[in-house]
Amino acid sequence: MPKKIDFTDEQKREIERMYLEGNNLISLSRIFKEDKRLIRNFLKSIGQMMSRHERKVFLISKRNISVACLCGCGLLRPKFDINGKERKYFVGHHGRGKFKNDKNAKIFCACGCQKTLLKYDKWGGERKYILGHFRKRKGETAYNPIEKIFCGCGCRKEIFRFDKWHRERYFVHGHAGVLNKGKKNPSLTERNLRDNPSKRPEVREKMRIISSHSFIERFGEEKARDAKIKISNHIKGKPSHLKNRTYEEIHGEEKAKKLKEIRSIDGTGRVMPEWTDKQRQDASDRYLKLWQDQEYRDKTLKNMLQNRYAKPNNYERKISDVCFKYNLPFVYCGDGTFLIGLKSPDFINKEQRIAIEVYNNYHKNIKFGSVEKYKTDRIKYFAEYGYKIIFIGEEIMEERNWEQLCVNKIKEGMKNE
Repeated sequence: MPKKIDFTDEQKREIERMYLEGNNLISLSRIFKEDKRLIRNFLKSIGQMMSRHERKVFLISKRNISVACLCGCGLLRPKFDINGKERKYFVGHHGRGKFKNDKNAKIFCACGCQKTLLKYDKWGGERKYILGHFRKRKGETAYNPIEKIFCGCGCRKEIFRFDKWHRERYFVHGHAGVLNKGKKNPSLTERNLRDNPSKRPEVREKMRIISSHSFIERFGEEKARDAKIKISNHIKGKPSHLKNRTYEEIHGEEKAKKLKEIRSIDGTGRVMPEWTDKQRQDASDRYLKLWQDQEYRDKTLKNMLQNRYAKPNNYERKISDVCFKYNLPFVYCGDGTFLIGLKSPDFINKEQRIAIEVYNNYHKNIKFGSVEKYKTDRIKYFAEYGYKIIFIGEEIMEERNWEQLCVNKIKEGMKNE
């Protein structure tokens, strides 16, 4: 729990003012460099803490003003609705002002037939074509009532190229899905390629806002659980297309440089908060509940035992492949096939009496207290039996050019013998 800190009177007035002007708890915690829970408790104590919906309504009402409807009717309405969207017209008034002074204006049909039509319909919408002329064109695609073509599915049946509304046809009725039968992702139609909704700025902004909410906020707890299980089963076993790829390979050099700068600035000075007692208790209860499931318990124990005694591990397999590829005189013995005293090295060269030890820092810190102590004890013990050790740590194995680094380290250790 956060420690109790008394704010000064000046800080209290400033926090209250900034909160009512629209700053949220996160921005206030960064400005005053205090835990946001302290600020929340202070706002609750003075009766100013509001829920998300109450705060939204308050901020909208604070900046709301009455404006005249843009259709010219003279009526006044609030500038913003309850969701914060700006409104310019009363419902049903958005088309009134378009043809107020030009109601009988006429234009030529855009199909090229040289016929005239009223520019606006009775609702004020702008028109470009006479009814039925939308698909008329000049040249090769000009309307021809008797022209015939073959069905696009390949059945060799003939159809009229245009229907009675002058729309161009491609398939016999019911044959349009034949080409996409059995395909998971049928090709997009001409209309979707030309007018893709996902490329519109307003649609992309709406998608961004929706995707920023969690599954529980969007679907509810029960549906969110089912959705997560479904997604997990779908991607299980499939490698990520981003794995083992650098920012430069994914985004290009210029964008990668900008992304690295942004991440560096965002991560500067950031410290992960410690778990509260309630969070620890909730996690404990959750895993105790899972442990009551026989299937989950058996699966977890099986994985623990397999991984505990799995030999060779990932690092050892990599070193074994390197020794075979570069013809290095070392044999794997990490499964206990060869012992030096009571210890089992990972790789051994009996002729030159050299051993290779591959390790990760996490387990050595737990067992020995530090990696340095582990190395000192290992060198001292193997020296009693006349063996030298080459250590290869995780800092080498996690590099992109790990293979060449390992070869150089092994060859250098053999030369120093």
